[in-house]
Amino acid sequence: GILPGEKPADMDLVLTELNGRLVNSISTKLAFSWLALDQYDENVAAAIASDTKPDFFWCPSSSLAAYAENGSVAALDDLLSQYGQDIAANIDASVLGTMKIGGKLMGIPSSGNMPLASGGQAFIYREDLRAKHNLPKPDSVAAIGQYFAAIASGEPELTPFSGKQAALAALWLSGQSDMLPGAGGAVIYSPNADGTFACAAIQSSELFKQSVLMAREWYKAGYIHKFALAVADAAAEVSAGTAASTMGNASDVLPMQHALSQKAAGATLGVVKLAGADAGLIRGNGGNAICLIKDSAAPDRAMEAFNWIYAAQENFDLLSYGLAGRHYNLEGDRLAKTGDGYSAFPASIFANINYVRFPAEAPDDCVQALKGWNEGAQISPLAGFAFDGAAVKDDFEKVKKVYQNYASQMLSGSSDAEALLEEFGAKMTAAGQDKVLAEAQKQVDAYIATRR
Repeated sequence: GILPGEKPADMDLVLTELNGRLVNSISTKLAFSWLALDQYDENVAAAIASDTKPDFFWCPSSSLAAYAENGSVAALDDLLSQYGQDIAANIDASVLGTMKIGGKLMGIPSSGNMPLASGGQAFIYREDLRAKHNLPKPDSVAAIGQYFAAIASGEPELTPFSGKQAALAALWLSGQSDMLPGAGGAVIYSPNADGTFACAAIQSSELFKQSVLMAREWYKAGYIHKFALAVADAAAEVSAGTAASTMGNASDVLPMQHALSQKAAGATLGVVKLAGADAGLIRGNGGNAICLIKDSAAPDRAMEAFNWIYAAQENFDLLSYGLAGRHYNLEGDRLAKTGDGYSAFPASIFANINYVRFPAEAPDDCVQALKGWNEGAQISPLAGFAFDGAAVKDDFEKVKKVYQNYASQMLSGSSDAEALLEEFGAKMTAAGQDKVLAEAQKQVDAYIATRR
């Protein structure tokens, strides 16, 4: 099979052990080829067309529909039913459903049951400092502001927040609005009571304006990194113990916690869901995918091998973390230490909240928040939607450029928000935003109609 990126160190050693177990269990072996992400799709296409085509490959989520439409990948419904019982038992049907094209399952989602509801968006913060200063959970705009203030006064060596999009945290916590996927920042959408969504010009949204103004207030108070726009990796600042919070995917907290523990003894992280327009809904797909080549020589064996990974904790551990005692150690059911020699198998290929090992230092409430992230979640009517600007190409390109010129300053709080919003709105309108907005609403309505 073909996988993305560089082969992990010690992969050959781990694969020897893994194949030994696979042979004993299902008389099958796995072999991987690793391709650089640069021109990945082109290289996969060449491999599929070759005489020595692989049986399976990792597929970026943005490419799944194209592979399905050109007939490169096989439908997996029957194979999953016959050979994938453990996959089905460990990945919710709603998550598997996000991998369906034309009603047929075309890939195994790499995100498994990892946090997907509300896009997996999270406010990631220092839980130990929240407890130290006896603060409420930062699950509202007011509570986040209170957290920032306490850090600024009580932990002067730390930056309260590092990141370029503080306004989005305020937006997602303030109400059910979000930026329309693929619309270049021109359109904001909100749910209607009847299950449809209303599109609006982003600058006309009161929630967006309030959020940008709030980010500015936080910045002026010294809560946001002074050089927010120059910070290359905000999560790394939290991991290094120099910042007290940031935004990211909820799953990011796992490697961040491991790194932070090496820098600050007793430091722990917590997560708060940032709901946005799809509160409690799974709006994207299940991440990237593992797909079977349509004319694979051994589709049943490949599905059995994938299923084996999800069949037992020890199988998942071997692939993900390497050899116990050599590459990792456990403290109870937590990952206490990662040894030298094996770069963990990329989580973008196989991940599942039922099996992933949490760092020993992660607080229990953070672990439970991640495990329960998708509980009760349903597929959003807009799951998988992305705006297609082809019908309004010229206006769309102009609008995207305007947004790109203003977004960082607005969302980071680093510039005069009121003047910036007024100037931004005028330029968006002049760029042809009305045409983009009308096309967006048309596409959203049509997309929802096909899902009913």
